[in-house]
Amino acid sequence: MKVESCPYIAALAAVLLMAACTGATVYNRYQSPAGDGWQRRDTLFFGIPPARDNTHAYIATIFASNNDTTAGSRTANPDADKTPRTLHPSLELRIGNDYPYGSLTVIVEQRVTAADRQTTHTIQRDTMECALADNNGRFSNTGVSCHHYSFALEPVTINPDDSLTIAVIHNMRREQIPGITDIGIRAE
Repeated sequence: MKVESCPYIAALAAVLLMAACTGATVYNRYQSPAGDGWQRRDTLFFGIPPARDNTHAYIATIFASNNDTTAGSRTANPDADKTPRTLHPSLELRIGNDYPYGSLTVIVEQRVTAADRQTTHTIQRDTMECALADNNGRFSNTGVSCHHYSFALEPVTINPDDSLTIAVIHNMRREQIPGITDIGIRAE
């Protein structure tokens, strides 16, 4: 390889790295049911922290040069952004081949906790039926032993200092549901 091609390879790598980081995902977490399946009494909680708790301002200091004397002064201004943000959450499911049903019914509750941490109110509570298989019983998503599904939830607008908690519980007739490997929440 010629030395002249090294800058082009470095530039290509930089472009690919930046393209890989363009998503607007602010939260993406999964939980696995304990034991042999998801118990009805096992409510899963997912906490999306306030926007001020995110590390976006801090990340800028990571990329600052060691010779940059202003790197230490790049802290977030607490009054810089009071604009409410709209989150677009989705319920993420990973289902194994041993899941015995064609759908999954869940109850999803979205709660906002105000910045003072004293006030919490429920803004959405929905029962969702998540279709997982076609009429012939075949899983409708790709996968060999694990199938991934994503179901959009109602968008939520919250203040920058507020946090959002999403609670998920299954609402099936059976107390214990086998074959669900992971339940998650993703927010953009």
